[in-house]
Amino acid sequence: MTKLQYPIDKILDYLTILLFFCIPPLFTTQIQKTQISLEFSAMSILLYSALIVFILWCIDLKKYPQTFVFSKANLYLCLLLYINMFFWNGIGGKLGVESNQSLLLPTSLSGWLSCIIGTIVFASFEEILYRFFLPVRTKELLHLVCNKEKIVTFLSEGIPLLLFTFAHRYLGLFPLLNSLFAGILLRYFYTKNKSIFWNSIIHSLYNFSIYFITFYGVLCK
Repeated sequence: MTKLQYPIDKILDYLTILLFFCIPPLFTTQIQKTQISLEFSAMSILLYSALIVFILWCIDLKKYPQTFVFSKANLYLCLLLYINMFFWNGIGGKLGVESNQSLLLPTSLSGWLSCIIGTIVFASFEEILYRFFLPVRTKELLHLVCNKEKIVTFLSEGIPLLLFTFAHRYLGLFPLLNSLFAGILLRYFYTKNKSIFWNSIIHSLYNFSIYFITFYGVLCK
């Protein structure tokens, strides 16, 4: 029997990220607050920025090169994400599902800076984690115990998608379904473009849109 060899540090960083950053959101209960602040703390921004650096350091970027070139496919991704969002919002509206939450918009320059930087950092973290690190590392580990490529591909794509989707369960059913299809779109276009940079930018813009579309009532009061 051939002895399986795989650097123990890669297994440890995979398990660490799973246990501390992927599993806990699955048990987050639905938000009870009626007002949500969009001002993010400097500590949380620094923490997630450090995590981005750590995750990128864990992956051999020479083996998985990225591009910064904007392509037409990125426009298609934006369009499909918005169609997906409006579709599930529309379904929720037809069924009378309404959010009792409103946003507390920043009231100062520093507040808006924290909102903008935080949104970009958190979206980038999700893209690097769920669209890049988890599929790559899950596939590498599964290849140690399974030689059936279709099964490995299915699990390495499915596990990160489910983790991403159910990390948003606290928002309710329709946002969860929105996250499911958004996750599929973001991963699909990443596999075509190989640009975690543009995925992160588009995800950030998408989140900003959610602030002002899903919770648009706060701007009309």
